[in-house]
Amino acid sequence: MTVSDWIALSFGIIGAITGVLALLQTRKTNKLAKTANTLAQEAVESAGEANGLARDANEISHDANAISQRALKVSSDQTEYNWTVEFDYQTSALIVFNDSALFANDVSVIVSSEEEAIAEAVEHRVPAFGKLVLQSNLFRQKLLEDAGRYGNGFYGTPVFKVTISVVWNSELGVRKANQAKLGFSKTKRKKHIS
Repeated sequence: MTVSDWIALSFGIIGAITGVLALLQTRKTNKLAKTANTLAQEAVESAGEANGLARDANEISHDANAISQRALKVSSDQTEYNWTVEFDYQTSALIVFNDSALFANDVSVIVSSEEEAIAEAVEHRVPAFGKLVLQSNLFRQKLLEDAGRYGNGFYGTPVFKVTISVVWNSELGVRKANQAKLGFSKTKRKKHIS
């Protein structure tokens, strides 16, 4: 064998060894790339879960802030509202007065007798010292029914009894309510709801 054959054989062996080493390195690199892709996919899934948890935490935080704002409104709204009811026998009406120097929003008044609503009124805004009129022939009718118990009126004064509920929003937006059981006659016409 000549020197050039030896050189060619040497380069051939070196080339074969280099090729085998390159093949092994390529396989190892492919495994590492596959592992890296799997880890990247898991990281993307974990990031998606983390984003979902962050979104939930933001919603909870928003709800907590809303509750805190509501509690702050309620604690800072110490205003007192006075409601008075007057019976007008001539028109068979109950007149509900806002006896306060403050307006009331979204006012709802329900008059019930024996747990049955007999009159209702809803007003978007009742100004300070404003009123709502609830007219019903049932008021006078109930008074006349009670009068029948007394005959000529010698034994007592006829009275009709009702439950009056007033619900409203204060000037600061706090929902408030008052309810009272009251009796009205021709002579006892004005009552306070407390």
